[in-house]
Amino acid sequence: MKVILANINVLDWSLSTNKDYGKSFTTPFGPNQQFPIPPLDLSPSDTGLSYSFGDIASLGIGIKITPDIGSKTITTDWSASGDSIGSGSLTYSDPGTSYNFGPVTAGDYSPTTDYANIRLSNFKYFFDIFNIDVSAKYSIRYLWRFGRNRNSKSRSI
Repeated sequence: MKVILANINVLDWSLSTNKDYGKSFTTPFGPNQQFPIPPLDLSPSDTGLSYSFGDIASLGIGIKITPDIGSKTITTDWSASGDSIGSGSLTYSDPGTSYNFGPVTAGDYSPTTDYANIRLSNFKYFFDIFNIDVSAKYSIRYLWRFGRNRNSKSRSI
């Protein structure tokens, strides 16, 4: 609840909901580059895949989801103008590599300019690396009838 009188905060019981959980990062591009998305690890209680055998034992299955998402392809169109002509498209596949394009023909094509313009446009970023790794882990908990020892075992499948 928020009460304001004559532009003065009299009462402010409001909750702050302006939270930013975002993270800044460079857009991943090239081999072995991926978005910084952490794995999602779900326990048996999160998945709801657990079964109890009374006071004797319980069996549960958890799931881990690991994304691997990125790009190794960016395309663009190029065009020459001013005192040059030419056009085409270009495909980038590695950020550390130089790329040639052309042909560009220089001449006196424009009476108002004495230079050539090369314009890159229509950039497209492809999500061509899109892998989701799903793994499961089972957990067995059992109680000994004699004493209060609790033992558990878990293993990835």
